[in-house]
Order: sequence, then C-alpha cells, then structure tokens
Amino acid sequence: MAHAMEALHSRYIVPTQPWNCFEHTKIVGWSRTLNSFSSTGRQHLKGSCQLSSAVGGAMCSVYICLRAFVRRRSKQRWHVAMAAVVEGDAHAAAVSRWLDEFILGQNFCPWAKPAQERSGIRLITSTAMRPEQVLEDLLSEAELLPMNSEGAEGEATTTLLICPHVEDWSEYEPFSRFFAEELDDGAALQDELGIKVDAFHPKYSRFGFSVGVGDRIAVSESDETMVFGTVLDEEAGIHPDDGEELIDVRFDDGQEFLVRYSEITAKIRMQEDGTEQPGDDASADAANLVSRAPRPLLHLLRVEDLDRAGMASQAGAGPKIEAVLEGNSVRAAKIGLKGMDDLLERCC
Repeated sequence: MAHAMEALHSRYIVPTQPWNCFEHTKIVGWSRTLNSFSSTGRQHLKGSCQLSSAVGGAMCSVYICLRAFVRRRSKQRWHVAMAAVVEGDAHAAAVSRWLDEFILGQNFCPWAKPAQERSGIRLITSTAMRPEQVLEDLLSEAELLPMNSEGAEGEATTTLLICPHVEDWSEYEPFSRFFAEELDDGAALQDELGIKVDAFHPKYSRFGFSVGVGDRIAVSESDETMVFGTVLDEEAGIHPDDGEELIDVRFDDGQEFLVRYSEITAKIRMQEDGTEQPGDDASADAANLVSRAPRPLLHLLRVEDLDRAGMASQAGAGPKIEAVLEGNSVRAAKIGLKGMDDLLERCC
C-alpha cells in the first residue's frame, strides 16, 4: 500500500472509447466468499492441523467484525489528488441494471433494497487508465462516505466504484493482484478510514470448489495424474503453515488424507452410462459466480454498517447471515452458469 500511495499522480488522459463487453463473461454477483485458497501439494497430516469450524463465506458483502470497537481515526485522514470520476455514463447504467435485475430483483442482498430506497448507493465510474489512478479515485470516494451516521435520506453510505478503463483488468488475474497487493484483500483502508473494500469482476474466479460430505472429487497429484475420492468432512481443519482450509477425503485406494481446497481439480459427475468423469472447472462454482458483475468494480462498505448488520443478525433484529448465505448459494446454483451468462449480457 505504501508504494502505491507514493505513486499517486495526476490524470493525463480521459478515455472516450465505449466499453466492449467481455465475450465470455459468466455472471454477476453482489457477494463474495471469504475463503482463501493457495496452491500446494496434497498433504497427509497426522494431528498437526489446528481443527476449526470453517467459515463458509459471506454474501451480500457482509463481513462480521467480531471486535467490540472499530479503531477509526477521525482526524488523521488520507489526502489524495483530485479524482477523475463521472456519473451516469454507460458503465454506471450497466451496473445499475445488474443491481436492479440481479441483486434487488432476485434478493441476493436484503441490505441493498433499504439502501437504494433512501438513495444510499452511489454508482460512480473511474476514468483511470492505470491502477495507481484507480487508487486515487478509491481513496477520494472513501473520504466522501459519512462517518458515524446511519445515513440521511439521499446521503450515500456505500459506493460502487466502476473501473472499466484499465486495459489489463479486462482479465481477472491482474485485477485480483491489485486487490490483493495494493488493497490487502480489501482491508487496506479499514483502520484509517473504517472502510472495507470488496471486488467484483466479470471473470471472477478466485475460489476453488465448494464441497459437501459425500461429494465425489478429483485431486491432482504431483505427477499431474488425477485420483478420485469421497469427501468425509468439508471442515476438517486448517493447514498450520498458511491457514488454508482442509477437507477430509477417502480416496478410492482406501487411503484417507487431509487435502487443501486448492488441490481439488474437479467435482465428479456420473455419466449416463454409469461411468464417472470430472465435471466443470471451479470457475463455475457458486463462490465465484456470486462475485461477478458487468464491469470490474470495487465496493466500498463502511465497517460500522457491517458491524451493525452483524449485531442485528445475532440479536434477531435483522436478516440472518447464515440464512442469506445458504439462500444465495441455492439461488446461484439454480440460475446456473448459462443463466448468469445471459443475465450479465443483458446488463452490458
């Protein structure tokens, strides 16, 4: 984050070319799973893992902070150059259609409708062509969000910063690296500004497969061969080296191992002739599908709002977080990859 702040400089070029929708985008999403996956080999661990109850994900951009107070500095604020953003352009219109048809229309986020009804959602398009310029705009937008307020009528309390003009971000990986390295996976502004950032992209594919007990899966060995097995426990602990979640799998040769989620190559599908074959890759999994939008965008959320939603859920005074997660997963699976692809195309 530090080197990115040093690199902030003024804007030189304002793009004028219209957005060319991605040809192979899959779908849209308002929410994202918080699991983190990394790539290493199959592990056979004997009691060395710290067992835990894994958190499955957080939809509707809700991140429940389990601390009593949020450290937020009200006087020591970021100072950034004048941002170059526009409102009401074709990119904002596409995201607005996505918001209306998918998020609100299919109730993927019960917190979004009240915010929209009081005009609390700000849609703004960055004209940035370089990542460091997007960072300028992001910080400027974070400064605009009110502090310690539930939001008056017409006052934005959350912002969708649309980022369609950074050429490299037409692919997911460069966008993902920016989010991870410069924004600390969304936590970079949390202490100073009380803002959490979530990322959405038309090709969002950060997460591996979500699996349950009894699922048949394929795992890639070090020699690139695939072995099949059955999931015995999808919350078998975390790896002691990096905290990646592990699943307990009994393989077809009778051996039982704890396996990293990132090593799942595919879920196994039963063919009509009774044989088993690897199915679709992880890009079609619900954990990825619900984090897709018509454009690359960064969602700014106030930590105080997230804390408030979490406390209301626990007190029974608001939507139950777990129920929202489960419902969103079911809805995403029901819509399916083709349906989501069509929806995103309509929004473009």
